[in-house]
Amino acid sequence: MEEIEVQADIAESKALYRHDKAVGVAWVDSLRASVRPVITYAFFLLFASVKGSALYVLIAVEGLLLAEALPRIWDPEIQALFAVVMSFWFGHGIGEGIGEELLRLDVEVAERVVLRLIRVPLADGQFDALVSFTFNLGPGALQRSTLRRKVNREEHEAVPAEFRRWVWAGGRKLKGLMCRRHAEAICYSKAR
Repeated sequence: MEEIEVQADIAESKALYRHDKAVGVAWVDSLRASVRPVITYAFFLLFASVKGSALYVLIAVEGLLLAEALPRIWDPEIQALFAVVMSFWFGHGIGEGIGEELLRLDVEVAERVVLRLIRVPLADGQFDALVSFTFNLGPGALQRSTLRRKVNREEHEAVPAEFRRWVWAGGRKLKGLMCRRHAEAICYSKAR
């Protein structure tokens, strides 16, 4: 399963990179190159503003000391996120330890979502397939999906086809997503 997921991720990344190639027009290429950094800096400033405001409220309004307020706004998940952004823009990528910690945190979130939204007993492979789906597409996709409704109605034979519907990104059917959904469908089916 892991090998299939890795191959699906590679194919999906290649498709996204092909889409992001230079077009050969200088001003268009310059604009495309500046969009990500500008958006990243804008979100970073928004992030810093929100965290600064939260710190101010905790100290000035609630009367907490800095040592008490700081852990409330700067937990391990936020620290890991901050480290990734900093190392992406100013370092040489994230280290293996930070990458593994971020992956672990993301998988835990996906697991909690599946446990919260699925109300029927699942075999390990079924749970794993749903966690993979949620990890890749986010909690909202599982929450609003027909896939979730069919799982909760225990219509297990119809679930693999529901996985295979989630292969579109940016209006295009992506090979990487098709491979990933196929692997999830197989994992779900074999578990029954």
